[in-house]
Amino acid sequence: MSRRVRSIAVIGVILVLAFVGVLGALGFLVSPFLVLSEEPRMVSEATSPDGTWSVEVLAKPRLTGGYDIVIVDGDGHGKKAPGGIAIGLTRDLTAAQASHAVTFVDNNTAKVGSRTHERPASFR
Repeated sequence: MSRRVRSIAVIGVILVLAFVGVLGALGFLVSPFLVLSEEPRMVSEATSPDGTWSVEVLAKPRLTGGYDIVIVDGDGHGKKAPGGIAIGLTRDLTAAQASHAVTFVDNNTAKVGSRTHERPASFR
């Protein structure tokens, strides 16, 4: 093989490796934005017996994989309280639905799985 053919082959391999490297770097840089753009998923929800407040349990995606499990309160008109209360992590949404089901004990108290959740003062 002549020196010229060998040089062209080496340059071709270098260009292919550089192209693959650039694609890998772009994938690495873009992947966090794809995860962050994913909307939270509903795990469980319920409304108080008198209809004045509600509790939602959401699964919010994490950059490292899996989901944060968050309790979000709402008033009787569908307005959500800012923020939420993080109560756990999961990778299995089906298991989260079973272990974080929302039920109301009375108009001021909800059960989220085995956790007791009181009505926020701002909704009284």
